[in-house]
Amino acid sequence: MNEQYGLQLIDEFLKVLISNPFKKNDELILSVLSTLNNLSYYYTAEFDRDIFHIKQVDIMEAISEYVNCQNVDCVIEAIRILGNLSRSKITRSYVIQKNIFSQLIKILDEDNLNLLKTTVGVFVNLMADNKNRVLFKNSGGTGKLIRILNQYGSYDWVLTMLICQVLWNFCIDTVNLYELISDNEMQQLLSILADFLGDAIESCCTLNRVMLVDEEKLFGITDTNEDLEIYSAPDYMIWEEFANVATNLLEKIEHFLDTLEQIESAGNIKTKDSNTNLSFAAW
Repeated sequence: MNEQYGLQLIDEFLKVLISNPFKKNDELILSVLSTLNNLSYYYTAEFDRDIFHIKQVDIMEAISEYVNCQNVDCVIEAIRILGNLSRSKITRSYVIQKNIFSQLIKILDEDNLNLLKTTVGVFVNLMADNKNRVLFKNSGGTGKLIRILNQYGSYDWVLTMLICQVLWNFCIDTVNLYELISDNEMQQLLSILADFLGDAIESCCTLNRVMLVDEEKLFGITDTNEDLEIYSAPDYMIWEEFANVATNLLEKIEHFLDTLEQIESAGNIKTKDSNTNLSFAAW
């Protein structure tokens, strides 16, 4: 977008969003939010001269009230803009400072799939910062995601993949998973992930990986199948993306529990507790 005219255009959009007379026109507000979403989709935090990088705080101030408005379509578009801008640490910090984080957490209790997918997508980016991970834990975020997995996971692989990505980002730097995830939550995740990846999951010890043999049940894929159309089908590509991140998450949890069991067996630790101080090789 042209820098000179782009800044002017965004300013005009923001005037509409913050103007009381215009706020009453849901159709106009939705159109402006949708346009900002489409334009900010290409935003990258790597370029300081990017128009959306320059205007991100102004945009966040203008869209914040729509994250919690009565019009669900406006909420979704506002959160999509937030998701695009949350690639920047500036926006992620703003989300915490202005208490938008708690509003997003509350949305995880909703049952609107489009709203859930959009919101979970924002948490993928928010988990880049450690303070957000702590806040997510203290807000019961993991339990809320597990509820969504149980209710919708097997029906929407995009949503399931996003949830697994949030959880992966949430615990990626953590050695002691009990610092972030309770034992009950961990056991639920193990059961859910194993179920979603297939009842016939086989460990491939030589490669230290998990072979996902449930592909045949879902997509008709076999070892001798040469139908490339199946592998390029959108549904399969989405499921494969889910399977990759879900497998990483499953293996991380299993690795942690196996290591913990070995330490306990050696008598170096008495009990599994959230305050346990573990010392072993990081994942």
